[in-house]
Amino acid sequence: MRTNLIITTYSGYYSSVNKKNYLKIILTLLNKIKTNVTQITIMKPKIDPGHNVHVDYYNFDTIDISNISSRIKIFECENIGISYGQFLTGISLNPEFDYSIFIEDDYLIFMDYFEDYLISEYNKNEENSFLCLFYFKSRYYNLLESITNNELPAITNEFLQKTQKYGYILDSQFTVPDFSIGILSKKSYETIIGTFGCIQNINDILSVKFRHLWVYQVFFGYILSLSNLKVNQLDNKNLNLFYHTPNDSVSMCNFDMDILKWKERPYNNEKFDIPVFIPIEFLHPYDQCDSIPHLFKYLKEPHNFLERYHFLNNVLQIFGNSKNSF
Repeated sequence: MRTNLIITTYSGYYSSVNKKNYLKIILTLLNKIKTNVTQITIMKPKIDPGHNVHVDYYNFDTIDISNISSRIKIFECENIGISYGQFLTGISLNPEFDYSIFIEDDYLIFMDYFEDYLISEYNKNEENSFLCLFYFKSRYYNLLESITNNELPAITNEFLQKTQKYGYILDSQFTVPDFSIGILSKKSYETIIGTFGCIQNINDILSVKFRHLWVYQVFFGYILSLSNLKVNQLDNKNLNLFYHTPNDSVSMCNFDMDILKWKERPYNNEKFDIPVFIPIEFLHPYDQCDSIPHLFKYLKEPHNFLERYHFLNNVLQIFGNSKNSF
């Protein structure tokens, strides 16, 4: 099986989060783990006006990527639809791969041979599907309501004009991959393109500049729904960790509840395998280790989790002590 790991990125910055070395960290760790992924696609979007730029974001001269350098391909693109638009565009540029794996540039790969694991889990479900880490079973979204209730009238009108041009039906309820890192097969992508006609039609609508970035995620769910792709998740299989920027915390994201209150939830003897991905902020130097004791009871193999945690954390400590300082 030919697999394409698509890393969606953004080298601009407009908040207090310091992302200048995030992509270097991802590749440094990817160079250390075991993987047979065929290609590592890095999407390099243009920076929006008014945003500052980390000028060396795509300069990898200072890190060791000797094990993966021959597999890395960088594709420049427009910043359309943020990471969701980048993911679909990345597949369109490399349509020959059997599976495409979606990851954003603030998440790390935690397990060896992650691609084989994801393919195995993907193929346990419907042929036409998208496998993500997590979605809320109790939540359904309506694209038209999401935009009308949250965006300015001018933005809403622009969106309506574009969708009406293609004749898309907007008044439907659907599932959105709330934790949307995941995997899509070649056949499922072809189904999406068969529904929308071409990637240019999707990008035409995604080019609307929504004020709220989460609307693009809702639109991604709409793309899957309109294409009759089932959204599946790893909530019952793997431990999922999610980083919350506003309060600088990491939550366990496996249950249909307020995930900020995960430590307060009664334990019902649930057991999970180690994560496939983790947020960068779970490791050095962000120090979220106080969450580990709370996670232990949920893990089938807590020592395996600790071994991986210390291995990856040590790599990042060395990274931080080098000239690639945080």
